[in-house]
Amino acid sequence: MKGLNKEKLNTIVYCEQVLHNAEKQAEKDSIARLDAFSKLRKHKFRMLAQVNGSFNFANFKKEMLTEIEKLEDDLMATEVKLQEVLGLST
Repeated sequence: MKGLNKEKLNTIVYCEQVLHNAEKQAEKDSIARLDAFSKLRKHKFRMLAQVNGSFNFANFKKEMLTEIEKLEDDLMATEVKLQEVLGLST
């Protein structure tokens, strides 16, 4: 009986560690994606500031919307992975 309880406790501890590590990795991935998007946005705004009237706003808007959609998809994928890990750990 004590052996079974010890095995259950070890399993619980292991699952908590796996979940914690997955959360930390997902947070790092999300921060990296947000940083990459911020850098792209800064670059585009610098480019916008340097242009003297020959700026293609429609193209700029299209590029930014594409990047936003990609960022949303990546963040959603990260959230789904976290949900899967949570489901496996319980």
